[in-house]
Amino acid sequence: MLENIRSKCIYNIVDEYNSDDEHIWFNYIYLARFECLEIEGNITYECSNKIMKRLGINQPTVNSCVNR
Repeated sequence: MLENIRSKCIYNIVDEYNSDDEHIWFNYIYLARFECLEIEGNITYECSNKIMKRLGINQPTVNSCVNR
């Protein structure tokens, strides 16, 4: 459930600061499912943050949204 909220937060904020890559949300979803879920077995906070960092997603903003 937490990952669904995180994904929704990313979807809501990604347009605010990244107009160069319209597919960044889809890239996050793909990488989270593939790298975290399939390889590590779970989408953890640490794995999610690693992917957000790689994609240039503002982690503090997303984490703030998730914690509301």
